[in-house]
Amino acid sequence: MQLALSDFCRVPSELVSQLTLVRQLPGVPKEMFLSSPKFFSVSGCPTACRVGYAFCPDCLHEAARMGHPAYIPAVWSLALLTHCRVHLRPLQSQCPVCLVEEPLLFPSPPKKSGFFCRSCGFDFSVNLMREIPAPRINAVMALEDAYINAVHGRAPDPQWLSEISSTDFRKLVESLVILFSSRFSSETHILAVFLLDREFAQRYHFCRHAAEAKLAYFSWHWRFAVVFSIAKVIFGKRGDPTRSAWRPDTTEVFFELLRNLPWEDHFHIIMASRTWPERLQDEFGLAMKRLERRAWASKKNPAAPIRF
Repeated sequence: MQLALSDFCRVPSELVSQLTLVRQLPGVPKEMFLSSPKFFSVSGCPTACRVGYAFCPDCLHEAARMGHPAYIPAVWSLALLTHCRVHLRPLQSQCPVCLVEEPLLFPSPPKKSGFFCRSCGFDFSVNLMREIPAPRINAVMALEDAYINAVHGRAPDPQWLSEISSTDFRKLVESLVILFSSRFSSETHILAVFLLDREFAQRYHFCRHAAEAKLAYFSWHWRFAVVFSIAKVIFGKRGDPTRSAWRPDTTEVFFELLRNLPWEDHFHIIMASRTWPERLQDEFGLAMKRLERRAWASKKNPAAPIRF
């Protein structure tokens, strides 16, 4: 396909190759990209997919007003990226009217101003509805930016996880994404639900749909919930990456997660923790010990209230 496109555009194939996601985002596994299912099995699970994209309605509005073509950055194909850095608006991946995925129609050349849904004709360039900013958006965006920087070889702030390399940080975030977007057999929702604070849970409770799909198929609300949970693990309960003078403490975060999960599900977290950096392993161990002490105290005196 690259050779055919280079022949059609009459440019060297190397120039086309430089535009591919493999070159733009080296080393990122396919599970981290948005996906659009093409075919489904009898059970309803996707059997064939291709990489999808997200878009910012405000960016489309500005492009239409200035007569420019739609610009979809390569990083907007990442499932981890949830907001536009310019307008702080959630990145959308479907039409709000007909819910079709990858809805943008890219006419060449454009016949009229605006960007329209290829299915129902909805004009995205005039959609100026506003949402209240998501909670902890600064922490989530800081984590997302750090992941993108790590993909390009730049290590995160050493105050977060000591002197972790860019490669190790990228792999840590990817492993936490898989963990928090997973649903254990004994649970109804993905693991990230157990780390949401009250503000987030109350605002997005309507998104509590089946969560056994992969992150690549989640709505932005669920993807934001997963990144939100990872931010709490890395930045501590306060979730504030700007407090560089303070050493993050995740013990309380792990304790909150463990006490909300059945004991039989702790095994999955313990196995995942073996690949974490030393600080996270130590704080997870402290949370486990604290939970065991509480459980032992409740067995010795069942009538006494347990204060967590």
